[in-house]
Amino acid sequence: MNLSFFPALFDKPDSVHFSEVEDSETVEIFLRQYWITNLNWIIGFLFMSLIPVLGLDLAWIFFKPELRFIPLDIIISATILWYLLSMFYLLQSFLHWYFNCYIVTNLHIIQVHFYNLFRREITQAELSDIQSVKSVQQGFNETFLNFGDVIMETAAENQSVEFVKIPDPVFVADRIQSLKESMKK
Repeated sequence: MNLSFFPALFDKPDSVHFSEVEDSETVEIFLRQYWITNLNWIIGFLFMSLIPVLGLDLAWIFFKPELRFIPLDIIISATILWYLLSMFYLLQSFLHWYFNCYIVTNLHIIQVHFYNLFRREITQAELSDIQSVKSVQQGFNETFLNFGDVIMETAAENQSVEFVKIPDPVFVADRIQSLKESMKK
């Protein structure tokens, strides 16, 4: 199942470039977390959006006399503030999904972990340093929807690089393994 508005796996993308690319380096695979991982924050945002509506309705039913003493300006301001915070949560969650990415080139494995607008962490390992590659799919959802993790053990300073909740982990692990073998030849 592939949703075109939430793409997560790009095989040999032409339009992906990054600043530390070497002259002979080409991007083989570009990955993000699988689209199903977005359901948590999307459903959370929908519930957050319903809280003012349901809260005001329930408060009106149970506390009607007490609500007359709260100025309408305060109720409207609190509702606007709640929706602004909800939109901030939605934007932050989307940016976290969108900018957390994994890049496999013919020379390197790159993991970009986006924390917020002011902090990101980039882990890079050379393909020649990778000792083992394994794919992990746990549970019914990951097996049925074909997503999971790819864990690469390296001989370098960083002991492992993990691609978390990516689509088609078996394909990605096999592709990394074949790139590693072609590099040796």
